[in-house]
Order: sequence, then C-alpha cells, then structure tokens
Amino acid sequence: MTSRSCPISFPHRPPRLIQASIAIILGILVTQKYPLPEGSEGSLRYPTRIRNSAGQRLCQKGYGISHLFGASQSKKRVTLEAKNGWKDQWTEEGDREALPPKKLAVSGNEKTVVLVRHGQSTWNAAGRIQGSSNFSVLTNKGRCQAELTRDYLSETRFDKIYQSPLARALETSEIICETRPEQKRSTLASLREIDLYSFQGLRKEEGLGQYGQQYDTWKNSPAEFELDGHKPVVELWYRASIAWETILNSEAKNILVVAHNAINQALIGVATGLPPEYFRRINQDNAAITQLRFGDGDSDVVIERINQSPYMPRMNPTVSRIFLLHPAVDPETAIETLLPGFSPKSPTVAVSVLSDSSDLESIRVAKEVSEIVGVDPTHDLTIEKAVSIARETKGDVIIVAPPDLHIKWVHDLIGEGLPSHAKTTSSLQFPREGVTILGVPKHSPTGNIFLSAHIQLPKHFTAV
Repeated sequence: MTSRSCPISFPHRPPRLIQASIAIILGILVTQKYPLPEGSEGSLRYPTRIRNSAGQRLCQKGYGISHLFGASQSKKRVTLEAKNGWKDQWTEEGDREALPPKKLAVSGNEKTVVLVRHGQSTWNAAGRIQGSSNFSVLTNKGRCQAELTRDYLSETRFDKIYQSPLARALETSEIICETRPEQKRSTLASLREIDLYSFQGLRKEEGLGQYGQQYDTWKNSPAEFELDGHKPVVELWYRASIAWETILNSEAKNILVVAHNAINQALIGVATGLPPEYFRRINQDNAAITQLRFGDGDSDVVIERINQSPYMPRMNPTVSRIFLLHPAVDPETAIETLLPGFSPKSPTVAVSVLSDSSDLESIRVAKEVSEIVGVDPTHDLTIEKAVSIARETKGDVIIVAPPDLHIKWVHDLIGEGLPSHAKTTSSLQFPREGVTILGVPKHSPTGNIFLSAHIQLPKHFTAV
C-alpha cells in the first residue's frame, strides 16, 4: 500500500488512547471526503497505523491528508518530502532513477511478447490520477473488457506470464488466465504504473488548480516534468528497461505481460528506441493488446499489432483518424472493421480516400474503398494534405499506400513538435499487412498526432 507523508507532527508520543482516537478521526475524514470506489468494498482497508518505522506520521490512503485541507498544507508536505526523500512501498525497489534506459539484449531464440493494459478501473471511471497507488479495482465494464481479451487470447499459448503488482492489473491477469488455471504468473514490481507521487489521488481538474505550471508541464511536456524531486517519465523509461531485462532473459518464447497504460508505452518506447519525449504519442486502451516480436540478440523489433482491442473502442469526438491501408488488405473487410455501421448517407460521417499515384495497386484498392464509402478518391497524395483534411474537417482519412510509406509517415507525424534532440530513427517496424491508425486532434494546428493502433484483419469487435 502506498505511504504518503502528512504534515502532522507531535513533540512526544501521545498516549495510545489519543493515537487510536486520531486514527479513527482521520479515517472518518478520509472516508467522507473520498468514499470507496464502486466495486471496491471489502477489498480496501483504511489503515489504523499512522506512523512508519522512522517515526514519520503517515497517511496510507494513497493521497496525503493535505488533499483534505488545501494547497497550503500540500506545499508543506511536499517541502518535507523534498527534504526527507519520498518514501512509499516501492522505495526499496531502488528503480526510481532518472537514467537512460539499459540496452536490451534478447536471450535465446526469437520471442513474442504480448502486452495487455488492465481493464477500466474505478479511478479511470472517476477521472482520478492513479499512478502507482493501489486503491482502484476493475469496474464491471473493466471486468467485461478483460473477459473479452481472455477470449481473444484463449487459443494463444504462453510459456511465461508476468504481471504488475497493482490490484487492477492483477484482477485483469486473473480473468485472462481463467482458461489456463495451471499457468504460474510472476509479479514484477518494475511493471507497476508510473510513479506520480503527490499527483496520485487527485482528480485531473484538481491537478491544474493545485499545481498550476507543474501540471501543465505534465500534460504538454511530460519528459521535462518534475515532481517531489523526481522526473517521473524519465524514471519510467529506465524502469521499463529493468522490466525488459527480466522478460527478455527468460527462456520462454511466448510471453504475456499484464500491466498499465504508461508502463506499456515505456516498454514499447524502450524496445523500439523511442525516447521519453514520445510519451502519450502511442495509445494504450483498457484491455487492449500490443504484440512485439524480438529477433535473437540485437535484431530489430517488429510491432505485429499495437493497441488492438477485442471490443470497439469509444470514439473520441475531438480526434480524427488517418487509416493507412496496405494495398493487399481486402477493402470490404477493412471498412467493416474500421468503420462499423458506416453509411455514405450519414451526415455525421465524412471520409476522404487518398492513394499513392505512383503505385497502381494502391490506386486500384483506393478505387474499391471509394466505391464502398461513396466518395471520389484522390490520387495526388501528400501526407500534409491528409493531416490538413483530418485537422480541419469532422471526417476520417483513408490512405492506401505501400507499407514503407506507412512507417515513414508514422515516424514523421508522431515526432511532430518534438525538440530535434528527441527525434529518432528508431527501429519502429510493422509487418506488411494490417492497418495502421493515427489520431489527429481536430481543429488544432498544433495538437500532437499519436499512433492510435496497428491492427490485424479480419477483426470482429464486441460491444461493451
């Protein structure tokens, strides 16, 4: 359980009766201000001990008691922590280092690693910052998502399963492994979610109000973000390399990892050579699947699928999508998968179809796609044109082009706006089939483009 320093001190140890009374009062205050999330009754306990072995007064609820009393108390608490060093249940792991990631090496033959994010949690639903705190559990929707992922992976054999120690990931892992009860699972502390220190427990709107510029840096320049004497995103990338050391040194060939959004992003980044500046440029939905194939030794990593959900993800009304189709993809299957329920007569859906004019197969497939969606194709393709359409209109863009162009565009677009030192010629690779999806913020000339998914077809989604 995450321990948090509270600005409470006594010159002498009070009598046990007073200690017990204080603990009860604090428990009541916390319970009234932050009731247990839906679905968590019986699984969480408020602590009765409020002093650690070093004699510090502690609030073990996962967010400081100062959150009950306002920002002035919070500043005092942060000052105390900066002086004494942040201490919680993960401190002894010794993995909070703002260092470059360790170099990866694959032990043995080729490996396939499947990453799964946990299903929707109670704090996901409430809009509360979780970090590496351990007080949220799966919602009913989150359990349903995990069950669909279980079914999706039911015929996949895994030699080894690694999981985060946090309850929301453990519950997801348990559901996925219901069809393989004999399979042992190994828990790695390095797979916990990003450590967000004083932010943990805050609602997202509270973060801006209490932390101002720090919160703005967290949202817009996360690699530069500092909090409580730590650089959380830089530390996360280093910790991901520690997790990879264990995973890739295993003799297993097919490996499942059940963890979280941010740590999964870092695992992908470290594996493909993308630095911490690419945080939030790679999407990870609840219970979604990312599959990476590692060659022997220092071979390049191929992302066989990324963020492929067994259910239809919720559409974000503020984001348009650019679909990059391989010319070998069956157009009808692609449209049924990417635009379920699409009708050219629908006033709420607009699709532009572009293709590479130098590739005859791309032109042919683009024409078939255009006939299905009811628009005229454009063969005079530039990626700048595609981005402009996605930003300025309410519709999506479908591009049919060879996969070499896909990889170049993904590199260029998800690196837009980053400082030159952060841009990289990473080993990001996709197989020569499937569909790559980029997310483009609408009506925003500077909003960051992100890699939403790379999915394999055919794929049938289930509603949740």
